[in-house]
Amino acid sequence: MDEHIKLETQPNNSNFWKGLLFFIPTGVLCTIAGYINGTYVMSNNEYYLLMYPQLNEEQVASLNQTPIWLNCIAPIITNLFFVFVVSLVVFIGYYLTTKVKFGTIFKCTALSQTVFAIMYIAYYTLIGLYKFPDCLAELSIMPLSLASFFDVCRLDMWMIPPLSYVNVFEIAYMALLAYLLSKNVKQQYKESLKMVLYTYGLMLLLIVVCVSAGSVYMTE
Repeated sequence: MDEHIKLETQPNNSNFWKGLLFFIPTGVLCTIAGYINGTYVMSNNEYYLLMYPQLNEEQVASLNQTPIWLNCIAPIITNLFFVFVVSLVVFIGYYLTTKVKFGTIFKCTALSQTVFAIMYIAYYTLIGLYKFPDCLAELSIMPLSLASFFDVCRLDMWMIPPLSYVNVFEIAYMALLAYLLSKNVKQQYKESLKMVLYTYGLMLLLIVVCVSAGSVYMTE
């Protein structure tokens, strides 16, 4: 009996720890993004004056004393939490139809998260080296999105999330996640893509609706 239990539990633990190992590339990229943000963006007085126009210069200067290591760790924790949430959502969808281990889903999600880590690096680099946002709304939009075709400074806040979340990186993320799932779950790519759209796509739609509703509530 003990041997049977050992054989059953060992693969689950192995898959989960492998999933954490697959998060290492994402974690490294998130550290780089956090360093760029903390060095070239967060340290810029204009950033705080843009977000908190009611603060004076002394208060802005005190905010700039945030340790660089904190800026590097924060995106790692945020993205790791996002990986857990997406993995759980996709796992529930698969578990209702196919008995797939959570560790397998987590491994695919962790590796797919590199898409967003690359996005953060590109976004912070562009802000820090080229163009600083003209308004607070521009800080919340994702690069290469539908929002890039509009003057977001003139739009209502509730319109920005739907335009921002339709972007190249979200599409690339879902495509990569579906591909990795098809290889690990051993199913056709079309089936994996459908599962991603049904689970992650529905979650993303819910986030957009909640953020838009929150924006309407805050502006009232």
